[in-house]
Amino acid sequence: MGVFTWTDAQIETPRKSRGEYCRKDVLEYGEFGKVVCPDDTEYCTECYGGYGIFGSKDAYDLVAEWNREELSEGMLREESKRENFGGLWSYEKDKLREEGVTEEEIKRADEEAQTEHYEAYLKRRQNSINRLNDYREGKLSNEEMEEKYGKHWKREIGIDIACYDEQNAALKYPLKITATKEKVRYEDLYPSRSTQ
Repeated sequence: MGVFTWTDAQIETPRKSRGEYCRKDVLEYGEFGKVVCPDDTEYCTECYGGYGIFGSKDAYDLVAEWNREELSEGMLREESKRENFGGLWSYEKDKLREEGVTEEEIKRADEEAQTEHYEAYLKRRQNSINRLNDYREGKLSNEEMEEKYGKHWKREIGIDIACYDEQNAALKYPLKITATKEKVRYEDLYPSRSTQ
């Protein structure tokens, strides 16, 4: 499970200080926080732990539910290119050199490792597309989705569509998370941004 922190959805343009967001513009670990839903329902936590859980709800489960009817492959990040993937680690290359492997053989092994990493990425991406489509179409029950895609399938859809700022902002119903204890309306808030 990843650790997630966000800017406060009450602030349109969070201020940055020395490359980081100012403390008062951010939902901090250990402090009160809440996710506000499009129907203005609020899920709160008195002590935010960094995992996207607010009361009994996972923020990424919620964003997947809110946007279910609009889910499409276009919501995923643009497909990466093969050249964006590395091959062997430096220490692996050094070990091969110590074993007397030629530079040409190391280059070939590096290219093979890069291809393996890229093909694994393509397989994960296709799984994300299938999971997203299966959920949107509603042909599988929650139990069948869990059996096919794992326990956290809905959270993974939410992460796939809302983890990055530009993705979240583009959603019909983006995540809006705030540290205020006052009652606020979803439509009056700005999409939250990741502070990672």
